[in-house]
Amino acid sequence: MNRWLFLLRRLGRKLWIRASLYALLGVVTAIAATLARGLVPDDFATRFGGESVVSILTILASSMLAVATFSLGAMVTAYTSVSRDATPRVAELITGDETTQKSLSTFVGAFLYAIVGVTAINAGYYGAEGRAVVFVITLGVVGLVAFRLLAWVNRLSSLARVGHMIERVEQVTRDAMAQRIDDRSHPSGHLEEPAFIVASEATGYVQNVDREHLQGVAETADVKI
Repeated sequence: MNRWLFLLRRLGRKLWIRASLYALLGVVTAIAATLARGLVPDDFATRFGGESVVSILTILASSMLAVATFSLGAMVTAYTSVSRDATPRVAELITGDETTQKSLSTFVGAFLYAIVGVTAINAGYYGAEGRAVVFVITLGVVGLVAFRLLAWVNRLSSLARVGHMIERVEQVTRDAMAQRIDDRSHPSGHLEEPAFIVASEATGYVQNVDREHLQGVAETADVKI
């Protein structure tokens, strides 16, 4: 995999990245609600632009804070169990579980979104039209939170099980082997003389191999890797 793509994917797994995107959504929603002041029909603004949106955002903020706190505690417990019962490589696979990362970032991000929304409304940033826009976007956030909550509950039942660890290792191994089989560019047979071993300067685990970059190095040096 390309090095920059690999680093971008690693960055995308960070909890604070997804949570920051939700906070950015709150800011964008506040701005969009102001700009859409003349685009919202009067009937729609009257029906959905009341004070109910403040109640929904308040409930969302308080509940998401509690859910995020509970989820982080459950995640730490599960990761402690995995670190004790599995190898470091397997523990890395479990702690980087995509469903877990998405669920926790959704909970934290929804809390930040609600805080931004409540602050903007209490500051009198917009009228009934703006509150109607916030109401519609908030319904979408609530639906996403409900979906992630169900996925997180389902994941909790198998996060630290030995069977789940084996399935994750099996899936990653299968993907790696399939990629290796599809790659027809690697040489086979014995090494040609003279040959040199390039050793790492530190201990660790190989997480990514950038074949295109290595090919460029080999062509520049006129060697085979």
